[in-house]
Amino acid sequence: MELFYSIQELVELQSNMQNASYPNNRQGFEYRAKRDSWKFVEEKSIGRNGFTRKYMIPTDLAISIQNYLKPKDLNINNFVSPIALPNTMQVVNSLQNWQVQIAENRLFVVRYVQEQVRSGRKKTNVIEQMIVDADAGTLLPAILEAIVKANAKAGDKRTVSRRSVFDWIKAVEDAELHKLNVLSLLAPKARAVAEIPAWAVELLKLWGQPQKPTLTACLELLPQYLGKDVQQPSYAQAYRFLNEKMGNVDVQKGRMGSREIKNIKGFIRRDTENMLPTDIYTADGHCFDAEIAHPIHGKPFRPEITAIIDVASRRIVGWSIDLSENKWAVLDAIRMAATECGIPAMFYVDNGSGYKNAVLTGRGNGILSRLNVTVSHALPYNSQAKGLIERSHKTLWVKAAKTLPTYIGKDMDAEAGNKVHKLTRKDIIQFGQSQALMKFADFVVFAEQVVADYNNKPHSSLKRMTDPMTMKSRYMSPLEMWAASLDDENPIDRIDNWDMENFFRPTVERKVRRCEIELFTNRYFHRDLEQFHDEVVQVGYDIHDAEKVTVRDMDGRLICIAVWNANKRDYFPKPVIEQAREQRAAGRLRRLAAKQVEVIEELNPQQVIEHIENQTVITFPKRNHQQLIEEMEALPVQKQQDNIFFHDQSMIDVQSIPKQQLSGIERWIALDQHIFDGGQINTEDRDFWESYQLSKKFKQLCLEDEALKEHLERLHGT
Repeated sequence: MELFYSIQELVELQSNMQNASYPNNRQGFEYRAKRDSWKFVEEKSIGRNGFTRKYMIPTDLAISIQNYLKPKDLNINNFVSPIALPNTMQVVNSLQNWQVQIAENRLFVVRYVQEQVRSGRKKTNVIEQMIVDADAGTLLPAILEAIVKANAKAGDKRTVSRRSVFDWIKAVEDAELHKLNVLSLLAPKARAVAEIPAWAVELLKLWGQPQKPTLTACLELLPQYLGKDVQQPSYAQAYRFLNEKMGNVDVQKGRMGSREIKNIKGFIRRDTENMLPTDIYTADGHCFDAEIAHPIHGKPFRPEITAIIDVASRRIVGWSIDLSENKWAVLDAIRMAATECGIPAMFYVDNGSGYKNAVLTGRGNGILSRLNVTVSHALPYNSQAKGLIERSHKTLWVKAAKTLPTYIGKDMDAEAGNKVHKLTRKDIIQFGQSQALMKFADFVVFAEQVVADYNNKPHSSLKRMTDPMTMKSRYMSPLEMWAASLDDENPIDRIDNWDMENFFRPTVERKVRRCEIELFTNRYFHRDLEQFHDEVVQVGYDIHDAEKVTVRDMDGRLICIAVWNANKRDYFPKPVIEQAREQRAAGRLRRLAAKQVEVIEELNPQQVIEHIENQTVITFPKRNHQQLIEEMEALPVQKQQDNIFFHDQSMIDVQSIPKQQLSGIERWIALDQHIFDGGQINTEDRDFWESYQLSKKFKQLCLEDEALKEHLERLHGT
């Protein structure tokens, strides 16, 4: 009985014996030999060290090996590798037609490589060149067809990898060495069809719930759904079925929604290698993950950053900062991109209101329509399609936010975040500002530097180049890729300075009324509009300047530049940006008022009379119509008071007038007169006076209510 074996021999024998008392890998046997202090002898060999250790194995293991070898009359010296063992390969006669076809094509590829090697070329070079020629489609039709079929994968553009070809060559060499059938080793394995247990269907119903119940909880409920003749599975059986018999995606169906499960499904990786700069721009908004000082009131807030990136070069071509994502911020970023870098052929964005609006994409009047830019919107809830711009947020803005002490990301330490939060709020209460908050103007400079650093930093998604300073290979930066990809035959189209006013003024259609055009609560006048009365014209406006607008006919010919005039509604002309701020402030006031009402109701709850059966119902005597009329006519007639705003307003005591006797407009006029005369009012009246004049109803009354018109003209000259 042989007692001395090498570790390799023991591993090969154990892989077939499957002795439960001993390990199945080399590391396990080496550990066992060291732990149990197996004796060994050294024999000369061609190995790396020039000798091989053969260990004296325990008696039980030697007997197990002897029992395994004796019936088969095998000699350990003639032992073959597992790949060549008959019980580890598929029987040729059992192969299906598709398996045989794939194996034959793989053999054809191997013979082609072997023939090239026999001619004097290196095996690695032959394989790599074959793969390149296969991708380019320059191989002979026969070998190209064989590669496509040998890969055994779906799709029109199927190719082969370097690793696969090496594996096929190794399988053919082993088969020829041990005189085995080559096709049996090259054929792909047929997937066995496992039987579905009777309890599996009901288990999957319980398992596939969005609440994501545990397997233990599902097994507790499973007996209620199984038939009397179906045996309850054990935990091990159910666990093995879910984790080994089912696919990793199928097992999550029902537990994950369609949007969540999309993250683990296959996807299409988009190749940008053949693109040129300005071919496609993509944009997205990002709420900055750190607080800065608000530009108006100085309180902490998170600015919204809109960035536009060139897909081919990964360069940030345009960006803007605003209080929230809106069409004006997007317009400013597009202006920067089109003037400094170039006009894109396609603009790829999501379906947000900042990108899907008439100002940008309106037919004929939209900025992008006039620039002949094709706009493509991503599918809803499909952020994977915008992976490029989504990843840039982490590279740029999340990384930049972590450099500020006011970072509030989810990975921020909770204790440190709370300290900074309390410090900033305390400083604002005491001093009106906080040194920990970066000022808005400083943040703009900070963001500009972040973009510049990104555009000049090597990008791992771009091509490699030799650094002219260090002469070392590195990735290109976005700016270097932009410069290297410029094509003289296809020059970049940019917006000239004299065109900026034309293209980046949003345009809307308005009707002319007696030389006037009404736009955003402002009225603009010009005599040249007289002959266009009741006609629709194109009005271009500047979002930062409300003093004038450009008026063109529907063919684009300039009519005039209309100027804000005396027939205006506001005390002063208000740009679109200021009007948007007023609307936002009015909305906040309404929300605060609603919360105030809720608090008052909580402090003074109304008693609710619950329904009681058989309760006594109080009946009222019935009176006919004539009796009611007589009673109404018998009531004393109260003389109607004149409206307070027809009296001398300076003589009115606002505090003494019952608010119930005044309408909203009457109360506002009385308060406004009182304030104009230098009088003092309480906080409640002050809040009403300020919020009421910002409401839509007040603006409507400015046009319809004669008393209000007279008051405004008399006091304010409007």
